[in-house]
Amino acid sequence: MIAKQIISLTIPNLSPNDSIEKALNLMETFKVSHLPVVLNKDFFGLVSESILIDVKNTEQLIGDTIFPLTDIYITDNQHIYDAINIISDNKLSILPVLNFENKFLGSINLPDLLIALKQMTSIENIGSIIILEVGNNDYSLTEIANIVESENIKVLSSYVNFDIKNQNIQITLKLNTNEILAVLKSFERFNYTIKSVFANNKINSDIYKDRLDELLFYLNM
Repeated sequence: MIAKQIISLTIPNLSPNDSIEKALNLMETFKVSHLPVVLNKDFFGLVSESILIDVKNTEQLIGDTIFPLTDIYITDNQHIYDAINIISDNKLSILPVLNFENKFLGSINLPDLLIALKQMTSIENIGSIIILEVGNNDYSLTEIANIVESENIKVLSSYVNFDIKNQNIQITLKLNTNEILAVLKSFERFNYTIKSVFANNKINSDIYKDRLDELLFYLNM
């Protein structure tokens, strides 16, 4: 999934001719702390609430006020993972999207980013979750997928956590079935450490939702 596929249809833009009061009101209405400043699809940068609230005369126009605009954006063909990195690294509430001509297309907001992650991780699909642990030198996603598919089961999604301190890798697998006894036995035969198993549909949804909620909390910090 790429950036242009998750552009929000609700986040407004600011013009250099808008007042600071209008900008603050829009931020309050749409529950964001940043908004893009755009004129004729030319992107001037992001303005933040933390800067605007320090301006005494809120009737001033944005274009007439001297404060730094944040020149951070993503291009329309970049992956959603790039969007997550940029938002988290810069503590943004929205992320502008530009095309190859550097023209403004719209913005990505956190709720739409969460929906996209939900789709990518197959939260709503029936199935189970298995969390494996292996040493860094023993990790092979191809082998893991082959073990799962040898039992006529499909991997719907997966992600990896690296434990640098212990030199281990945890692999979280979302599978397309709750009937996973055979694949668990196969992992044991191949000397994989099975850290956790969730084979109840409600638990699956709760576990993935908690992970995504934690991510969005981190992005908002």
